[in-house]
Amino acid sequence: MKKYVAIYTEEENLFKKYRDMFDSRINLLWIKSDLAVEDQIEKDVVIPAMIINPPKISTEVALKIPGLRLIQVTSAGANNIDIITLNENGILVANNNGGNSVAVAEHTIALMLSVYRKLPRQFSDLKSGNWSGNSSMILPTSHDLSGQKIGIIGFGHIGKKVARRLQGWECEISYNDIIKLDQTTEHDFNVRFESREDIIKSCDIITLHVPLNRETTGMISDREFKQMKSNAIIINACRGPVIDEKSLINALDKKYITGAGLDVTEKEPIEMDNPLLKMDNVVITPHLAAMTQESMKKSSQFAVENSTRVFNGEEGLSIVLPL
Repeated sequence: MKKYVAIYTEEENLFKKYRDMFDSRINLLWIKSDLAVEDQIEKDVVIPAMIINPPKISTEVALKIPGLRLIQVTSAGANNIDIITLNENGILVANNNGGNSVAVAEHTIALMLSVYRKLPRQFSDLKSGNWSGNSSMILPTSHDLSGQKIGIIGFGHIGKKVARRLQGWECEISYNDIIKLDQTTEHDFNVRFESREDIIKSCDIITLHVPLNRETTGMISDREFKQMKSNAIIINACRGPVIDEKSLINALDKKYITGAGLDVTEKEPIEMDNPLLKMDNVVITPHLAAMTQESMKKSSQFAVENSTRVFNGEEGLSIVLPL
């Protein structure tokens, strides 16, 4: 049987990019994601690994791929894939192993600053000829990052990169994760472990970096917002449904919290009548935190290396747990 790594995408240019990245000894197959899979695969072939872009594939389609052992995505999240069912059928899913973590961490800090300083408002005022005319509206919620207590919920690749970059900002940093670090590692990152509830109650900035699964969907809702400090801001650069959006809108309306910085929303693209778009204390970017040349290169390179490992009979790395 002939063995392949498949590239599952609509885009021919993307397939050509991967073809140039793989070792010439690896057989590549382009499976067009907009066509029936069974019409594109010859008989007597096996496809132990498949890179999919964008990171979305139905279980029905995945189970039609002969010999499939690994689905490789180039994103940090794989929430559009039924990982549990695939695992039950012997198919693992791997993410980008932190390939976009620097980009998302930098964007996260940019959102913190943008919310605190109301940068979109400053830009729009300037363009309309209103030079510093709204400073009285900006000052009450404008703060230094220095001296703030920042809580990082989710301390994986991205959470760690956020903590590392905040070290120079002289912040007090707490973290919460399903895995508690040893004391030496905590000291290295200059962080302290706290319960999620304590972070929610005590932090000035709460930033979310968790995968979207059954445990984290709606993790931040009415109860959590009511426990936050009134001067708190929340940052979400992971997945929109981690925050209950109606609860967020209510918390901002009732001033339970001061502001929010979001790279993701519950529904994407965001509907133009969403109240969040009209709020001065909310900064929203269109799920592009990971979009840098460097992160795309690192994520693609890992996808190639990991798929090659599985093609050669080795175990895949950076496997997403079926939660």
